[in-house]
Amino acid sequence: MTLTVIIPVYQVEDTVGRCLESILAQEYDDMEIIAVNDGSTDKSRDICQQFADKDKRIKIIDKENGGLSSARNAALDIAAGEYVTFADSDDEVETGTYGKLMGIIAKNPDIDLLEYPFLRHLPNGTISTMPFDNKKYKDMLFYFLECKAYNHSYAWNKIYRRKFFNDIRYPEGRVFEDVHTLPRILDKDPVVMTTKEGLYKYHSNPKGITRNAGSKELTWLLESNMILLKRMIGDDNKIIEEITNDDNLLNRFYEYYAHVMNIQLDVYDKTKNIIIPDLPIKVETKKLDLPKFTKFKLNIKEKTGLKTLCKIHKMIRHPW
Repeated sequence: MTLTVIIPVYQVEDTVGRCLESILAQEYDDMEIIAVNDGSTDKSRDICQQFADKDKRIKIIDKENGGLSSARNAALDIAAGEYVTFADSDDEVETGTYGKLMGIIAKNPDIDLLEYPFLRHLPNGTISTMPFDNKKYKDMLFYFLECKAYNHSYAWNKIYRRKFFNDIRYPEGRVFEDVHTLPRILDKDPVVMTTKEGLYKYHSNPKGITRNAGSKELTWLLESNMILLKRMIGDDNKIIEEITNDDNLLNRFYEYYAHVMNIQLDVYDKTKNIIIPDLPIKVETKKLDLPKFTKFKLNIKEKTGLKTLCKIHKMIRHPW
């Protein structure tokens, strides 16, 4: 078995059929499809069974409701494929995508993680796309910063060598589970390739946690980002020195640090807690190719410290 496709299923009777149809239309036979019925009480399980009766590649796991991470982990425990990928049960994969991607892997057997394009159907009816170039990365720091992987750490637009999940599971009982898990995979230094081929079609949920995150959820998001940020800073400053000596990498790093800093500002606004570390380097922000407001916030941080920036941000948002 070459590929395992994992689909968590919970209360999605209106969309799971569409998802399964798209997976079965992949023009790729050497795969198993594990649909994890995570305690659904609607017709989701029956619909999965109807598809399984017609196609023996589909396996169904029934379990008590435990959430998205729990469902993925249950499937990872029995996955037989050399590679594994994920699909959410309200999304679709464009016809032929898996065949193209597995063809790329066959020609590049050193690939451990293959990331491919996706589009998002937003609640307001618009569509946004995330394209990629055909490029291979053996330096995970460079991949993470150049590709801005922190903006698309989703589980579903990637194919992984399954062995990387031997000692990694998605965190149960937490949200932003993808943001937590991808850095742990990258910490194993896989060979990563991005490709222009294939397409994942994501349907945005207006009730999703990303749009309704509170202090606990934002803290989890911030803590997840700390995994690679701490590695970049390091105990001996070697990596941060490498970044400082490369203007392009330095700019990308500060772009990421600003991304994490913005999450920190929101966390402080709700909890008054500061989690991210200050940096062991100073940089002239005028040299950075970043939006003006981002450079303005970084400049305040450089001159007064992170805690002062957090206080100013909170005061501006809540003057009374």
